[in-house]
Amino acid sequence: MHSICVRKSMCRHGQTASCFDRICALQPRHTATTASSVSQSDHRPVFACFKVPWDGLGASNAQDDEDDDGEGSFQGDLSALSLSVKPSEALVSEAKPDRLHEHSVKVTLSGGGPASFKVFLCENGSNDFKPVSGSRDSTLKDRPASSDDEDTEKALSRWLSVSPPRGKLKDGESKEVRISICMSVPMLQRKVIEASLVFSLSKTPSAGSQQDAKLPMQIKTEPSIFRMPLSILSALGSQAIISDQPLPKPAALPSTPSGLCLPPKEVMAVMQWIIRVSRDEVAGSLRWWPDPLLDSVRKGQDELHELVRYLENGWPMPANCSQMPPRVATVFIFRWLMLLPQPVLPMHICEMFIQERPTVKAALQGVAALPRAIIVCTTSLFAQLSSRHGSGADAAVVQRMTKCLTHEASISDASEQMVNALMSEFRRCTQWPPMNYLAASL
Repeated sequence: MHSICVRKSMCRHGQTASCFDRICALQPRHTATTASSVSQSDHRPVFACFKVPWDGLGASNAQDDEDDDGEGSFQGDLSALSLSVKPSEALVSEAKPDRLHEHSVKVTLSGGGPASFKVFLCENGSNDFKPVSGSRDSTLKDRPASSDDEDTEKALSRWLSVSPPRGKLKDGESKEVRISICMSVPMLQRKVIEASLVFSLSKTPSAGSQQDAKLPMQIKTEPSIFRMPLSILSALGSQAIISDQPLPKPAALPSTPSGLCLPPKEVMAVMQWIIRVSRDEVAGSLRWWPDPLLDSVRKGQDELHELVRYLENGWPMPANCSQMPPRVATVFIFRWLMLLPQPVLPMHICEMFIQERPTVKAALQGVAALPRAIIVCTTSLFAQLSSRHGSGADAAVVQRMTKCLTHEASISDASEQMVNALMSEFRRCTQWPPMNYLAASL
C-alpha cells in the first residue's frame, strides 16, 4: 500500500466539482483538509491522502518475484535462450550531483521461452554482480552526503535503479526497461565512471555467459558548486569551477582589502544580483520567496540549472533573463546551504546563545570566520528582502533559514531563536553586505 497526496484549490459554490472533489467523494481517504504551509496562492490550497493497493510488478510478474531469477520458469534447454538489449550502450555526459538522468532500453528474448530475467550491476574491472534495485532513496538528493558516499564508484549501485528490475519474456518478445541515475555526492573533478548492466537469465551470472545481455555504461562527471566543501570553494580565487585547471587545494580564506572574510565569490554573485534587482523594483513587488508549486516542476529545475551554469562557468550575472527569475536566487542559496558537507551554524552555538544570553554578535565569535561570514551575509540579505518586499510569512523565512543553516531535521527552539535574533539585527539595515557588522565580529 502506498500513500498518495493530492493538492487542489477549492472551488466556489455553483461551479462544477473538480476532479479532486469527485475523487474525495468516491474514495475512502485518511484526511482531506487545508494546507496551511502553502501560502503562495490566492485560493485555498487543500490536500488529501489515499491508500492505493499496489502489487509492485503486477500480478503477471508475481511468480517472477518468487523465482527471483527465471531458471525455474523455463522447462526446456536454458542454453538455447539468449537476451539482447538495444541500444547497445548508455552514455551520461555532464553528470552533476542530484541531477536525474534517465535512459530507456529494450530487452528481447530469443531461442524459446517464456523465461524470466533479472538485472545486475557489474562495475568496471570486476566480476562481482550486484542485483539492481527497482527504486532508490529519493530523499538523498535533499540532504548532505554521508562519509559512506565519498567513493562515487563504490556507491554507484546506490544511485542507480532500473524499472522493472526483473521480468518475464516470451520468445521474440521485447520489454522496455528504464534506467535512472542520480548521484548525490560531491563532484570535484571531471571523471569517467564505467560499469555495465547485465540482463541475465541466471541467478548467478558469469562474465563469459553468451545468454546474457551486457549494456556498457559510461558516466562523465563535472565539478559542481553543490556539495563542494567550503575549503575548496573558497580556495578557487578567480578560477571558475568549470575550467581546464584542476580545483586547487584548500588555502587561505578569501577576504576584502580591509581583511574581512566574505562568502565564496559564486555565492556573493547571487546575493549581489538579488539585492540589485530588489533595489530596482518597487517596494513590495519582487517575487523573491520560493514557490513550491513552481520550483518542483521541470521549469523551476531548469531555471536553477541555468543559474548554476552561469556561476560554475564564472559568467557575469545577467541584468534581465526570463530563464532566471529573482526567485531562483533564493532557491539556490537555500539548496547550496542545505547540501554543504557541514552546517555553517553549529548547534552548540545556538544552545550557548539561549543558555548564556550573549548578544548574537558575541555568540558568533564561536563560529569560524568563513561560516560566520556566510551566516551574516545570508541573514542580512533575507532580512532586507523580507522588509522591503515581504514574503507572506516572516515565520516561514526564519524556519527555512534555520533548517538550511543548521541542517536540523527538526528545528530546535534554540536555533530558531538565534536565527530570529539575527534577522531582527538586520531588518532596519540598508547596507549590504553589512561591513560594519562583519568588522565588529572579528
